[in-house]
Amino acid sequence: MNRSAEEYDQGADTQRIRQILAEMKALEGRDLQLWSIGLLLLVVLGAGIAAVTLPIGRVVELESRSALILAYGLVSLIVLYNVYALVQKRGLRLARADLVRQLMRAEAAEQLAMSDPLTGLFNRRYLEHALTTEAKRVSRTGQTLSILMLDLDHFGDINKRLGHLEGDRILCEFAHLMTTVFRQTDIVTRFGGDEFVVLLADASSEQAALAKNRLLSAIELRNRGETDPTRHLLVSAGIAEHREDADVSETLQRADEALRRTKAERRADGSR
Repeated sequence: MNRSAEEYDQGADTQRIRQILAEMKALEGRDLQLWSIGLLLLVVLGAGIAAVTLPIGRVVELESRSALILAYGLVSLIVLYNVYALVQKRGLRLARADLVRQLMRAEAAEQLAMSDPLTGLFNRRYLEHALTTEAKRVSRTGQTLSILMLDLDHFGDINKRLGHLEGDRILCEFAHLMTTVFRQTDIVTRFGGDEFVVLLADASSEQAALAKNRLLSAIELRNRGETDPTRHLLVSAGIAEHREDADVSETLQRADEALRRTKAERRADGSR
């Protein structure tokens, strides 16, 4: 499957998140450096106090002027360290806060890039990523994977009769209906326009057909409760089970062909 420019954008977003995490790890190193300086200062202070109070091997007599200079030096060292530590801690706190904000923005941008802004479902970009991941899982585990492709019949007529805003509301309603029917482990995506694709992990074509029938039953129930017949939904579906030795793009193509056959049969039968 060819990688689109959007996939490269997604890789850039992921790279940015990794870079931010690396920078946050580097800040931990600065924390360690700060503690090391503090420990070194304690050692120096301990040595200075020991030199004054605990002379070894001989009596050390310090003039009051020398003792005063030493005391001033130690006090100045403590003050300078505390000033340095406060400045560094403030800098670290601000840097951490900035990196957390950048990480949240990067994650939010990545999430938006994988979601359809209208329906809230995963978009085609995420679908391409999920197809590759699921195909690898099938090859690794030998489990099944089925692809269900859905299309809202005569949706262009709905837009013409009711307007695009009402058409958008119907799309959102259909998207919500799918999220209530399919399993949480199923990946529901908007393929584009009025077409949707559902990846059903660990499902054979027969099990996918049962899931499709549950959706059609839910749509029929929804249509019965709709007083305006112009807002009724009619959905065509195509199913393809992924073969372990096949390319996943071929499986998607077979699901699309099955969908088109269903639509052609309906047109031949004169169905709405």
